[in-house]
Amino acid sequence: MRHALGVLGVLAASVLLFVSAAMNWRFGYSLGHSEFDSQLLGLASAASDCLKALIPFFLFAALRNKQWSQATAAALLWGVCLTYSLTSALGFSAINRADTTGQRVAEAAAYGDLRTELDKTREKLNWVPQHRPAAMVAQEVEVLKQNRRWDMTKSCTDATSGPSKAFCGQFHGLMGELAAGQDADKLQTRIDDIRGKLTTVSTGVALATTSDPQVDTLSSLSGQTKSIVQTGLILMVALLVELGSSLGYYVVFSNWKIYDKKRETVPVMNAPAVAAAVTVAPVVPVITHQPDVPALPMVASANDNKTAPARLQAPEANTARYYKEKVTSSEGANITASEVYEDYTNWCNDNGKEPEALTTFGRELKELGVQAIKFNGRMRYIGIKLPHREREDAKHSPGKVVQAA
Repeated sequence: MRHALGVLGVLAASVLLFVSAAMNWRFGYSLGHSEFDSQLLGLASAASDCLKALIPFFLFAALRNKQWSQATAAALLWGVCLTYSLTSALGFSAINRADTTGQRVAEAAAYGDLRTELDKTREKLNWVPQHRPAAMVAQEVEVLKQNRRWDMTKSCTDATSGPSKAFCGQFHGLMGELAAGQDADKLQTRIDDIRGKLTTVSTGVALATTSDPQVDTLSSLSGQTKSIVQTGLILMVALLVELGSSLGYYVVFSNWKIYDKKRETVPVMNAPAVAAAVTVAPVVPVITHQPDVPALPMVASANDNKTAPARLQAPEANTARYYKEKVTSSEGANITASEVYEDYTNWCNDNGKEPEALTTFGRELKELGVQAIKFNGRMRYIGIKLPHREREDAKHSPGKVVQAA
């Protein structure tokens, strides 16, 4: 589960870093006077954004190691990169928000104009006189033109008799109806065209009563002016991208602790270079009396009959005695903690002592200067050996050279 969350976090931080680097590249590209200059500035901006995401690792590592000069330099560089990235993100966010708002205003205005034109065209269509379809009227006109009175009246330009005037009146009535039908067809075509354009306009934008509904809503809820709310939204987007891209990897990788210090490895036997690096000089306590004697007896004075008590000293601990008698420091040597503790318990049994617990024994050895490390799941003491065990092993295996494990 932890690794799955870590992978998801890395993906999210990578997306934020990519977006931030793209913003920086576009900002740097816009500063160039030529194509080559624009490419250089864009690449430099993107590289600084990537460096911004890596600096926190170096900064906190320097602080942990108390390297103050490196930490100061990393903090200054991180501040410069973050400020540059933040300004480019602010500019990018402001420009895009202004473009989106302006586009929404233009589309809303275009939608309003189309709606107005549609209403006017419909009104004109309502004023057209009643008529039959233009094609039907045109066909009747062609039929009248085949009448002999059409030629007698010279295309209804010279109607003198009653029948001729009636014929031409019928003809002119059909022509008026034809014109009305043709006008109605044109208006209907225009109405269909306007409807088609209206369908291309975004419904959400077209029906909005404001150019930026989000700003209006937040402004009414917070009581702040629209300009302040809009500036806050732009700043929030920039901070989201820049802080997420600069600290995202550091926060995510802390789940895996990849920057924790690794444990020391066990030194290689008979390797002088490695052995010298881990040589420990054990501290041997100074023993001034035998541990079995808890206190000195009362000593009689030679000048009078009074007795003076001798100075009391604490008895020596079992671990210290065992270390003094059985353990020898040896450069490059190492032995498992279980072997040492087993030898210690045998020594206690031989001397009638109660052995300490394993953890207590290890802590007292550490106080005596013995260094312990963990290797392959086992605790080992380095810089010491047990000569008497080596002699016993040599007796049981004659002719064979034995080294400390």
